[in-house]
Amino acid sequence: MATRCNIGIFEKPNEEGVSEVRYIYSHWDGYPDGVGSTLKNHYTDEAKIRKLIDGGDISSLGEEVEIPDGVEHSFDNQSENITVFYGRDRGESGTEAQKTYMKGMTSIKSIKENEYLYIYEVESGEWLTF
Repeated sequence: MATRCNIGIFEKPNEEGVSEVRYIYSHWDGYPDGVGSTLKNHYTDEAKIRKLIDGGDISSLGEEVEIPDGVEHSFDNQSENITVFYGRDRGESGTEAQKTYMKGMTSIKSIKENEYLYIYEVESGEWLTF
């Protein structure tokens, strides 16, 4: 059974106090000891977090986003510890990150579409769980 979640990035606010928020869907292991733990332990570099979000919706989160040279990886032939994207690895369309804008974190729960929501807050450099 799947434990669905959303993973997002909350940008620094602009001069009006508005932040862009981009987020993706993750199908498997969305609970804190699954996706939550993987994010906190393996997604500490902002560039890597951006690559994850830029890749769009995922089936499962691995420790790595990139497929190393010479490694076979697809939706049907998954390599251990590599994130499985619906677009890249299954060829699906319409899997891009969703985008919204908000003033402050008070309405962040409004984008929680599944059991859990993990947001990387750029300003603090921290993962938040909802």
